[in-house]
Amino acid sequence: MTLIREFAAYRMDDIRAELESATASGVAKWILDLSQTSLFTLLSEWSEQFEEITAICDRSKPLEEEARSFDAFIGGSGEFYTSLFGQRQKVGFNLSSPLMFKDSKQSAGIQVADVAAAAAVFAFTTGGDEHADRWRELMVDVAQHGNVLPDKSELDMRSLSVQRNVLLLQELHRRAAGGLSMIDGMTEYIRWLSRQLQVNPVFR
Repeated sequence: MTLIREFAAYRMDDIRAELESATASGVAKWILDLSQTSLFTLLSEWSEQFEEITAICDRSKPLEEEARSFDAFIGGSGEFYTSLFGQRQKVGFNLSSPLMFKDSKQSAGIQVADVAAAAAVFAFTTGGDEHADRWRELMVDVAQHGNVLPDKSELDMRSLSVQRNVLLLQELHRRAAGGLSMIDGMTEYIRWLSRQLQVNPVFR
């Protein structure tokens, strides 16, 4: 985390410029928020079971500001399938009406969703707890395909790809600290690094 934090500090001007350009171009200020992406993925998944969906959401500024982008799916237009990681997945859904927003205090369904979300946060952030361990097992079985869950294999330093990623992060950190280009010669560097690790891995 130290390398990532320092990299961001070294390149702060570039990061600010990128965010300002996104705002100036008309891209919503919620560009880094995952609410819209998460809802789209859930609705696409649920549409495999339900021909028509009435979507009632907890009040959310990011979703409310971008709610009209979901109107294109009212009446079922725009549905198709894609192949991702060898799996056929539906993209799109059939909404009965525009997104509706309600206060969770007044909607029993949203209250249930809040409880499930809180349980998920507890399960995936708490170690050594019997209930958390059990919840994690249950949630993995019912998780939707669009969820982003921690992959412990990405921390296994015996993996050559993980070793390469760590060394690439160090190289990017070195370049950022020295004010060097992030991309010049990077393709060649990655190829060279991959060959070196095949011959002489950092860990075996």
